[in-house]
Amino acid sequence: MAAGTSFWQYKIRRDHAARYEQLPRGRADPVAVLKKYPGRARSIHIKSHGAGPEAVVGEGDIDWPAVFAFCEGKGRTEWYVVEHETSKNPLDAVKRSMRR
Repeated sequence: MAAGTSFWQYKIRRDHAARYEQLPRGRADPVAVLKKYPGRARSIHIKSHGAGPEAVVGEGDIDWPAVFAFCEGKGRTEWYVVEHETSKNPLDAVKRSMRR
């Protein structure tokens, strides 16, 4: 496996017809990765990045409108798996997420 290649990218490059259950959130730009493999991620892992442990989706450095626009079109994504690991007030995190 080449340096800088995720295991997911390695798998998808080797099997050109497969659709994978989940695109993991790595350090790469998610829109760029999705565009390289359109229609290949049935679900994507949604998690805030770059805004601290209490951040919810929409409060970090990921361009979520671009991610969702691609997934709903050429991406043919079927499921979004939302992760929020830590919160002192989980219901507040849900409310903040819904406003985004």
